[in-house]
Amino acid sequence: MKLFSTTITENNLIKKPTIFYVSSPFQILCALEAIYYYQIDQYKFILGTTNDIRDTQMFKLLEQQKIPYELFPLNKLTNIDRLLLIIKSYCKKNHRTYKQAFLGDYFTLDFYIHSFQFLKRGSNIIYLDDGTSTIAIFNRQINTNLIFKIKKAIISLNLFLKGIKGFRYYFTLFSDIKTKQFICLENKFSLMKEIKSQNIPTDVYIVGTNINRFCDVFNIQISDFISQLELLFKNLIDKY
Repeated sequence: MKLFSTTITENNLIKKPTIFYVSSPFQILCALEAIYYYQIDQYKFILGTTNDIRDTQMFKLLEQQKIPYELFPLNKLTNIDRLLLIIKSYCKKNHRTYKQAFLGDYFTLDFYIHSFQFLKRGSNIIYLDDGTSTIAIFNRQINTNLIFKIKKAIISLNLFLKGIKGFRYYFTLFSDIKTKQFICLENKFSLMKEIKSQNIPTDVYIVGTNINRFCDVFNIQISDFISQLELLFKNLIDKY
């Protein structure tokens, strides 16, 4: 795998103590790929929960893999909580046992704040894919508001003070997209390919935004959406 970086190399990612922050099943799949590919044997999972159906899906996926996890309720976090987390990260240095963090969502700034207390000086922050939003980020198609930019600036200052490298690396299956903002580490989904070669399933699983949320945004009837999926699968069966 070719990495365009003088800071992160394939060798110094292997077996490094790692903390993962995820908030969707797809992000977990990407995290499992990172563990498999880089042979990470010491890791911790933090699940960002929002009282969404994705929470249950994440619980089941990690429990199936017999991977323990801790909950981080994003929807209950207040500004006072955020401030306390930042203060805590400067006080409890003995908690800093991890040398890199994989964040499942570039825009969830609370993940950065929570990770400060666990990361050693000189650690790296690497992003995991979050569906098509990764493509939009690479193509600079997402606009952020002033509040987000201010919060990001505060986080960037703390990253600098702690000697942590952030906002730069992406472990992604979209590594072929040219981007000057990020250094891409290719996610080849090697684990998925190995599982498929051992046991070819007959079922089809769709990983992505849940149907209700998708249909509500685009004002689509769920029955129409299901009909289109059935037509798609019929065409795929006929073709392949």
